[in-house]
Amino acid sequence: MSQKGWHATFMSKTDEQLSGSGGHFHLSLLDKENKNIFSDEKASDGLSDIARWFIGGQIRHADAICALANGTVNSYKRLVPNSFAPVYASWGYEHRSTMIRIPHGRDKKTHIESRLPGADTNPYLAMAGTLLAGLDGIRNKIEPPVPVAGIDIYRNPG
Repeated sequence: MSQKGWHATFMSKTDEQLSGSGGHFHLSLLDKENKNIFSDEKASDGLSDIARWFIGGQIRHADAICALANGTVNSYKRLVPNSFAPVYASWGYEHRSTMIRIPHGRDKKTHIESRLPGADTNPYLAMAGTLLAGLDGIRNKIEPPVPVAGIDIYRNPG
């Protein structure tokens, strides 16, 4: 790398013309028997109420999570429209522009992807904020908004 004049960096956005670098978290919660409590095979989308409430807490506390997960000025250069980075407190199934993405895979594989953190995040702070927001959602049964589906969220954030 140094022979080409390049340097290793953990910046979230090194060049305005290039995509940013995310530091996304993939997480699920397990009970005492190691059962994934985000999964509900009876639900039409495979998500449990606990998963929804966890998402609801994340959406409600999005500003706080954003501050914890994006600790530098450069962090916010990644969070711009048309970049596959989240710019709105939103969630959706397989939607790479939302703050919370629900990837394919259910049962044991059911999990959420928190897309707010960038490459330069402090993982301890970002994960602590993510978990606390989600647990607040579970504790208070915070319902998330309707998931984003089939729209360009950058043009229609509503």
